[in-house]
Parts: sequence; C-alpha cells; structure tokens
Amino acid sequence: MVIEIICQAIVNREFSGGCSLAVRPHYSDIKKGRFTESKKYDFVYLDNKHRLTTLFLDSWDASREEMAEFANLIYHSAMVISTCSSLVLDGAMLDRPLISIAFDAIPQKEFRHKVDYLYSFSHFNDVKKTGAVAFVYTPEELKASINGYLNNPEADSLNRKNM
Repeated sequence: MVIEIICQAIVNREFSGGCSLAVRPHYSDIKKGRFTESKKYDFVYLDNKHRLTTLFLDSWDASREEMAEFANLIYHSAMVISTCSSLVLDGAMLDRPLISIAFDAIPQKEFRHKVDYLYSFSHFNDVKKTGAVAFVYTPEELKASINGYLNNPEADSLNRKNM
C-alpha cells in the first residue's frame, strides 16, 4: 500500500526533516479496516472516526465536529496526498501542496480496481489541467514529490490558487 511506502520512507529517513502521517480513509472504507495496520507506527494518526448511518445512500453523515476536525487536519498538514479525490480542492483552498497517486501499489487484475480506472472519469480532468496537483506514477516519484514540497511548499501555489 502507498501508506506503507510512505511509512518506510519515514522510518528510513528519506524525507527532509521529521515527518508524521495522518491517514484519513474514505468513509466507504471504514468498515473494511484496511488501514488499521498503519497504527503500528507511532508517527501515524488514523482518522477513522467517520459517523456512519443508514439514512443516506453513501452511509456517511458527518457531524459538525467531524467537519471541524477535518478542516483542522488539512489546515495543519504540510501537504495533501490522495488518489483522484476532491480532497485536492480542500487542500488547494488552504494552499497546501497536492500530490495525487497515479499508480497501483498493489497490482490489480481488473481495470475497475486499478487507479487508472479512477482517473478515466471526466470529473478530474479539469483538476489535471490546472498544474496544481503533482501526479506521481511510481513510488520513487512519490517520495521525490514529498521531498520537493517539504523543501519548497510554495511550488505550484499560484496553480492551486487558480484552481
């Protein structure tokens, strides 16, 4: 998983300065518990307190407190790393460097399970065109982009503002 790639890089001191990682699973992923393994690292915060309900089709019913905690998390983050997510819009509003994962850390056989599938929809095309998001296609590019933004968080700031 991408989280493990980042965690191993932190352990191996591959990044400029000390780092921590906040992991916020998609609300549809909470019940799967795929990210609980990341809690073995003392520098990982797992934000899995989503309020779920049967009232809405997507099962998510964010409370006011949850929304405030989320905004606070983004505000205090050095950057936002996601996969084809509207989180880049939240990060751009606070001028946080944005990295979008465009590779499968775990090889997938079916196209609908591949990261490429997520990017095949038109809803992210306008984001791609802005230059506000660094798309990374390998673990090496991911680590290089993280280091690049740690060393120069102002990079792509104008593009984020324009987005």
